[in-house]
Amino acid sequence: MSDTTATETPETEEAAAPPERTPFWERPAVESLLVPLVLPAVVVFAVVVITMNVSRIFLATHGNLPTIIGTIVLLAILTGASVLSASKRLSTQTIALLVAVFVVALMSSGWITLGKSQAEKEPVATALPADLKTTQTIKMTGAPGGALAFAPVSFTAKTGLARIEISWAAPGHAMAFYDQAVRLGQLPDDGADTTAVGTAFFGSEGMYEFFCPIPGHAAGGMKGTVTVSGPTVTLEQALTDAGNPPDAVPTGGE
Repeated sequence: MSDTTATETPETEEAAAPPERTPFWERPAVESLLVPLVLPAVVVFAVVVITMNVSRIFLATHGNLPTIIGTIVLLAILTGASVLSASKRLSTQTIALLVAVFVVALMSSGWITLGKSQAEKEPVATALPADLKTTQTIKMTGAPGGALAFAPVSFTAKTGLARIEISWAAPGHAMAFYDQAVRLGQLPDDGADTTAVGTAFFGSEGMYEFFCPIPGHAAGGMKGTVTVSGPTVTLEQALTDAGNPPDAVPTGGE
């Protein structure tokens, strides 16, 4: 009697034990559908997004900053690879968290830090022709040494028309005045070692601030001022004083 009871006890316990739960990634539906179809699409999407955001960093920065950022990104990739190589000692949740943090960091660097690399829209006022005769010339260097700056940063001028000449030392910039009445529009660069020319109109005395309209560049120091003195003049007067014909500015150009 006691022998029968002793031999039935393990069978009862074995029958009561719950069945083993199949891991999510080993389920038939996941292995046959999710892994071969969805996972590659997610990986490709992540690579494209990361590449675009890293490209934004290099397109919107100048000087030594791209080298510094590139070094940081490379170190982050090497560190992440080293950590993931020890995945046997890490749980699945930890690996997923590390990958997610790495992806978010790369994406944020392109969106938050630097913004867009394109120039803002042209000012509403129509720009004056660049070949107008003028009574004065303002010459400057844009992005000297790749820096976010103009050199010099301040000028003096008289009311009337002024020829603006910018020698660009590095690409990826432009020059414009905040005051649209200056009628300069934007003077973008055509690459390093190129010169942009335009005509500015200063109708009254005052301080006129110019800047690089690429987002973030003016905040980084790429701006300057022109201090203008003299009597107030109209555009027609300025054109005549500089020796331009009456039809030098097309009808409706004002």
